[in-house]
Amino acid sequence: MFKIPKVLVSLILMAFGPLMAILTIPTDIEFYYNSLNDYLGLTYSFYTYCM
Repeated sequence: MFKIPKVLVSLILMAFGPLMAILTIPTDIEFYYNSLNDYLGLTYSFYTYCM
């Protein structure tokens, strides 16, 4: 397992999270909220995996 500083990981997620969310906004708002929930779940599992 790679030893990545959690601060660096959080900074990358803070930088790329809104950017990816903005880039992947579809016309359907309901689908957007579903994908946003999936993204939040992925980041949460990633954080718990890093801990």
